[in-house]
Amino acid sequence: MFKAFSIIITILFLAFGIFLGVLNPGNVKFDLIFQQIDIPLSILLAITFSIGMLLSGTYFTFILLSKQWQLRKVNKQKAKLSGEIVQLQKQIAGYENSKVIEAKNEIATL
Repeated sequence: MFKAFSIIITILFLAFGIFLGVLNPGNVKFDLIFQQIDIPLSILLAITFSIGMLLSGTYFTFILLSKQWQLRKVNKQKAKLSGEIVQLQKQIAGYENSKVIEAKNEIATL
């Protein structure tokens, strides 16, 4: 399902790029700090789009990694607390058993 969706999105972006290339064949002056170059508008749009995708991909990769790190940290805390809960339940069961035994001993002595 996800592969089909990603293929469809890729085809749409390629079609959009071709559409931009056909509609914008003219050259524009692109002013770099040290040089001016004449470049077709469609190529300039493709370059800026690619740079934007790379920057946003990098940003979201760091966000994803930080969330995964937080999730691992919370899962470790959960495992530790689960162990404590089991230990406390055993202590409670032992305490209740000792009370029952004491009550039986009192009944037996009467």
